[in-house]
Amino acid sequence: MVKKKILLVLFLFFGFFLAASSAYALVNRPTFSVKIRRDRRALNVYFYNQKYAKSISYELIYMGNGLDQGVVGSIYKNEGNSAYRLLLFGTCSKKVCTYHRNIQNAQLTIRSKLLNGQTLIKRYRIKI
Repeated sequence: MVKKKILLVLFLFFGFFLAASSAYALVNRPTFSVKIRRDRRALNVYFYNQKYAKSISYELIYMGNGLDQGVVGSIYKNEGNSAYRLLLFGTCSKKVCTYHRNIQNAQLTIRSKLLNGQTLIKRYRIKI
C-alpha cells in the first residue's frame, strides 16, 4: 500500500512538472495571427512575442495573373514585442495599387530564429 502511494505521488509530481515545462515552452516563443482582408485582396498578419526571437522573416508566394508572385520581408527588433504587416496580393507604386487577379496556391511561411538557436517554421495555406 505504501509503495502504491509513493508511486502515485511521484507520478503526480513528475506529470505536473512535465505539463508545466511543456506549457512554458509553448508560451516562450513567437506567435502569429493571419487573417484575410474582407475584400480578399490582402492578408493581415500580426506577430506577437517577438522578444523570444533573434529574427523573424516571412514569405508569401502565390500564382496571380497567371504568373508566380510573392512578397518577402522581416520583422525588426526595434518594432517592439508585436508587429503588423499588410501583405497585398498585388503591387503599389506612388500610392496607386494594382491587385492581381485569379489568385491561386497562396502560401505564407514565417521563419523565426529563436534565442536558443532553434528555427521555428510556420506555414499557412491561404484559400482565396
